[in-house]
Amino acid sequence: MPQYAIWDDHDYGPNDAGKSYLLKDASRKVFMDYSLNPAYGEEGKGIYSVVSYGDVDVFLTDDRYFRSEAEMKDSINGKPNTAKTYFGKMQMDWLKNALLFSKATFKIIATGSQVLNPFSEYDCMRFYSAEYNELMNFLSAEKIKGIVFFSGDRHHSEVIKMERSNLYPLYDVTNSPYTSGIGRVQGAEKDNAARITGTLVEEQNFTKVSISGKKNERTLKVEFVGINGNKLGEWRVSEQEIK
Repeated sequence: MPQYAIWDDHDYGPNDAGKSYLLKDASRKVFMDYSLNPAYGEEGKGIYSVVSYGDVDVFLTDDRYFRSEAEMKDSINGKPNTAKTYFGKMQMDWLKNALLFSKATFKIIATGSQVLNPFSEYDCMRFYSAEYNELMNFLSAEKIKGIVFFSGDRHHSEVIKMERSNLYPLYDVTNSPYTSGIGRVQGAEKDNAARITGTLVEEQNFTKVSISGKKNERTLKVEFVGINGNKLGEWRVSEQEIK
């Protein structure tokens, strides 16, 4: 099968590393040597790209190379801090235009950290509210169809749903871990109202994605599969539900 990749902190450098990592260009070179993506960012920076499979486009984003430290204040004087970046200006501009260019039924935005989880205490994109709001406003203003986020990092799997006024809901499919330890949900996340019921998996697993149905009637199915091949959870969405 074709092999494509993105990175998160432990593929990129130290735990929670971002744009200040001194060896980020060395990490980029190693990543390029060991992966088979069609492209790696622009102007010699980042590793973002896009791959197509049938009528699915997967946007392989880079959530580390341009990322500000998590400790940077997210707001200043009550307004989102525009200096706190997640994708960075160059990558965000690319992503917006790539989404507009895409004619795919399903547009999967793959990124290392969760995007939509309102109860995450960890490095969710929501903590980078200037860029989070920019992306959400863009998706709404341009009425981009078929968006689904794929994320990882959390050492458990789940599907998060976010309702939007007068628009279809957004979903964030989180998958992890495959080989590392389990991260069980705690505190407010235990009864996360944004989680799709029956999708929480607190075991080692991977995600199998299947697309079925006739043209204009496609369905995307996600299965969380255990290391022994047993199905631990399932979720599906039709293209009509995300138009």
